[in-house]
Amino acid sequence: MEAIPLMLAEPEEDEIALERGYQLGNFTLLEQIGRGGEAVVWSGFDNLRKRLVAIKLVGAETNDSAAASMLSANFEREVHLVASLEHPHILPIYEFGVAATFSYFVMAYKGLGTLEDWLNTERIPLLGVVTVAKQILSALSYLHARGIVHRDIKPSNILLDSHRRVYLADFGLAKQLSQSTMALHTGRGTGPYAPYEQQAYHSITQQSDIFSLGVVLYQMLTGILPWRGQFSLATMQKHEGAELPDPAEKNQDCPAALTAVLRKFTAFRWQDRPQTAEEAYTLLYQALPKAIQQVLGPYLGADPLREDRILAQDVAQLLKRSQANLQDDKRFRASLTHFAFVSSYYGRFSAELNADNYPYLLRGALAHNYEVSHWWRQSPEPDLRWQVSLAALAVEKEPVMARVLTLLLREPAGSLPASVKARASLEKLLDLGTSSQEWRVRRDALNALAHLLPSADGWQAVGISESGDGRLAHLALESGSHGKQAVSIISRLQSETAVHALAEAATEGENAPQALDVLRQIQAAVGSLPASLPGVIRRRLLAQQLRRQLLEDREGISVARSLLGLVAGVLVSLLMLLGFFSVPSAQMQDALLVPYPVSDIVTIVAVDDASLAQYGRWDQWPRALHAQLIDQLTAAGAKTIVFDFVFEAETADDAALVQAMTAAGNVVQPVLVQGDAYHDLAGELRYEGVVLPHPNLVTASAAVGHTGILHDEDGYIRRVPTLISVDGQSYSSLALAALANYVGGGLPDGVAENGRLSIIGRQVPVGDDGELQIYYAGPPAEAGQTTFNMVRYQDVLAGTVPEALLRDKIVLVGITATAEPDRYLTPVSDGRPMYGVEILANVIESIWSEKFIRVPGTAVRILILLGLGWLVGWLCSRPITGLLFTVGIAVLYFLVAGWLFDLTGLMLDLYFPFTTIALSYLLVTVYRYAVEVRRRREMMGLFAATVSPAVAQATLAAVRQGELNLSGQEQIVTVLLVGMRGRAAFTATHDPMDVLAMLNLFRQKVTELILAFEGTIIHAEQGETLAVFNAPLPQADHIWRAVQAVRNIQLELNSYRDELPAGHPHRAIAFAYAINTGRAIVGYAGAAGQGSFTALGEVVDLAGEMLLVAEDGQIVLGEESQVETAVHTQTIVLPPLRLAGWAEAIPLYGISRPAEVTPKK
Repeated sequence: MEAIPLMLAEPEEDEIALERGYQLGNFTLLEQIGRGGEAVVWSGFDNLRKRLVAIKLVGAETNDSAAASMLSANFEREVHLVASLEHPHILPIYEFGVAATFSYFVMAYKGLGTLEDWLNTERIPLLGVVTVAKQILSALSYLHARGIVHRDIKPSNILLDSHRRVYLADFGLAKQLSQSTMALHTGRGTGPYAPYEQQAYHSITQQSDIFSLGVVLYQMLTGILPWRGQFSLATMQKHEGAELPDPAEKNQDCPAALTAVLRKFTAFRWQDRPQTAEEAYTLLYQALPKAIQQVLGPYLGADPLREDRILAQDVAQLLKRSQANLQDDKRFRASLTHFAFVSSYYGRFSAELNADNYPYLLRGALAHNYEVSHWWRQSPEPDLRWQVSLAALAVEKEPVMARVLTLLLREPAGSLPASVKARASLEKLLDLGTSSQEWRVRRDALNALAHLLPSADGWQAVGISESGDGRLAHLALESGSHGKQAVSIISRLQSETAVHALAEAATEGENAPQALDVLRQIQAAVGSLPASLPGVIRRRLLAQQLRRQLLEDREGISVARSLLGLVAGVLVSLLMLLGFFSVPSAQMQDALLVPYPVSDIVTIVAVDDASLAQYGRWDQWPRALHAQLIDQLTAAGAKTIVFDFVFEAETADDAALVQAMTAAGNVVQPVLVQGDAYHDLAGELRYEGVVLPHPNLVTASAAVGHTGILHDEDGYIRRVPTLISVDGQSYSSLALAALANYVGGGLPDGVAENGRLSIIGRQVPVGDDGELQIYYAGPPAEAGQTTFNMVRYQDVLAGTVPEALLRDKIVLVGITATAEPDRYLTPVSDGRPMYGVEILANVIESIWSEKFIRVPGTAVRILILLGLGWLVGWLCSRPITGLLFTVGIAVLYFLVAGWLFDLTGLMLDLYFPFTTIALSYLLVTVYRYAVEVRRRREMMGLFAATVSPAVAQATLAAVRQGELNLSGQEQIVTVLLVGMRGRAAFTATHDPMDVLAMLNLFRQKVTELILAFEGTIIHAEQGETLAVFNAPLPQADHIWRAVQAVRNIQLELNSYRDELPAGHPHRAIAFAYAINTGRAIVGYAGAAGQGSFTALGEVVDLAGEMLLVAEDGQIVLGEESQVETAVHTQTIVLPPLRLAGWAEAIPLYGISRPAEVTPKK
């Protein structure tokens, strides 16, 4: 037996995070496949022997030094135990070692599951049970002979191979015993399988493993644990004196003799169990039928196994099982570990593969990003690669899709097999390009689609499909890179369906400007638009650019807009607090009032024009007439009678009125207020005086109440004081007095608390001075239409009024004659005054029905104004759309205010919020135009020295339209780096002014040609010029632009040098060139007016390294740049670039001969 090597990893100061790809000596971790107790188990790849292994790591997640010490000791014990074992049914160990924070050992990997998995899938036949038993007993015989007890025999620790051979694993609890110390050994194990001496931490013997095996065999025979695992066998033996249940009760194939053997295996006392594994097997063998005995044989032994043959069998079985589950419409199901197990084997033994295996291997490589390049190259036919790719695109997750698309984009253009060029394939790519949640997948899918499509010869009705072309049109309306890709695809397809969809979007909806701009881009790319395009669209295209320049806003001022909105809110809040515009504010709030159904507790007895015509002038009516009215109302069952006019002077027939009031006992009389209202008392108004009824009549009344009302500045009656004070005497409102009499309750004891006045079981919301906002139930009465029941005075006297209109009612007696002055304007008047008795009825109805108007506090009103101002400022990024947002917010606010008022009675301001909304929009719009000129000047200054004037103007337009983000974004760019050689020698022999003149000369030549091909200069100093293409504006041909630029530069500089006379110092100056393509962060760096446009990233750094290895006059290309360049000119392979920290060398290429260049001025 070979010694197991101990691998010592280099110590690291920081704790190591285990993850896929972590390198542990010669092993690369793949994924965690198990966890339990003190350890985790990972699958890993042995880079030296090219095989899959299982790696057990102990102590990976503990920061406790004492615990770490104990784990280390346990690990060392386990390793030394297992390292010395070599048995066909014990899982072999390959290597072990210690890293910074954990210990580990490497074992053989068995990927066909465990005995537990087998139990969960089917009932194991008797032969299978005893075959497993023989193999485990063989392993235990080997262990026990060396004084080792496993201590944790259970199904999950018994691994299987493709032929259901078993391997005993997980020796984390194993102990080595000696006779002298046996009584001191304790155990833990797993409850259902452990004997009592192990659970009770008593002595452990070899018979403990036999007990556990007996429980495992019972479970294999019956499919369940004893008592279904609710109680362990050891516990039932100790406390109940029970023995192992008869497995024949669950499995009729179990011989009775086998039950006796299992009960002996699981005897409570270890002395009563078989003393050795051999004895145990003999008992088991004798209990079996003859047929099974002949298969097993009488002796406990283990045939040696060839590991390479077992590996081949396991891989074949796993591949067969996995291929059976491989479906084009389902995701790849095999785990990374299982796939790597198969991949690693066939990576070594590719001759054993057949064509049917490649779809599985390539699909798994794509799904798990494992050996992708290998299996992509190994796939025998391009058609197979495309079919597998499309299947993965259809069902796999987006990272897998991105991986597939990257590979497809590396395929030669036009190399798809005919079977894949179907519309369905293009539809799938379009689906990803339009609906994927991952922007990289969308980008690459659209790129792949463009890669597949040939340019159409002319306009055609349908490009991909009607629905597909429509989706492309919708995608083209997006302002980002995906929208530009869609525009490019539509231009190549020349689809009339897509163009007409854009034309339809351009005629209606908020996307009309974007649709027009897309049509303009298509027209520029193709050279024309379909003849069927409506003329109105063509005319609008002519005006589109001017409209954008005048009306489109640009990004970057959202904070300023928000602050301006807050300023508008603050200004309007100050106006509100200072009392300005209170009249229009109140009048606008009146719009919220809508009629509501009344409760029908009020009936008005009207003294109208007909009453005056019948009884004469009002001041000449005898009071006996009113006494008669009271008698009639009392007889009709009126519950409360309220007079809305005062009987001040004494008359001869007062006695009749007093008698009628006294008899009725429910008459409420008014108290007229005199003078101005003063706001110097808390919770009530103070008046100069009152006019009371005659004392005799006051005595006869059930209650009195004041008739005071409050006139707003516009003369409207919106409020009524609930309580007033005159010379220290408090009076409640006539409405409160009437309601208190109606329900038999008392009047308020004091002023309101917390804005609420408690009366008749209701909490009436009032203002600081106790005033109540009147919630009018309807408009003033008119002929044929009244809000409240209204009857004539004379009809009551005549007894012609239906009793139902008077019984149990609050009857208000008041004047409605046109000749009387008791009429007022109200919010619901609509030009018609309302009589005082109607106002009184509305107050009573509002309180009775609890239809209250609640006014928000000052703080809430200010917060609303600030919030609306901020929202409008933030949303109004552009004048036209901002105006639409402004109107929309105002309408929405009005609807919300109306909804809240109808629901809760909360009356929000309307005038001041609308003013805030309008002022915020005005300030933001003025600000936008104020900063536009300054920002345009800054932008032109930013690009003046780095791009051509045309590109600067186009960039400015793109930024204004929101198509570019100059604050920094990641995108693909092509980097061009031009480096001067010989500058140091020139500097050493020339005057500094000559050096400066030389640098300026060559810099001018280089930068002019870069700008001619619309490149962007990042820096040009000390003889080195760095430029990027595809930024800031996107350029579909950016790689070829860079190549054309560098070839023109090379020709210009060579031509200049050739024209110089011999010996001219400039002839000693040489140049080298590097072009590299990749992703970089590009954007504006630095403070406004002082920064510069820059590019950062690996692609720039690699270009610098490429320039260092370039020879004089040589153009060096990176791999991505070479792919595009090779289409136009011949390239050669250069020695690869090797950099520290890079796992692989970087391929380099050069241009072998001059390309056909297009000089540009």
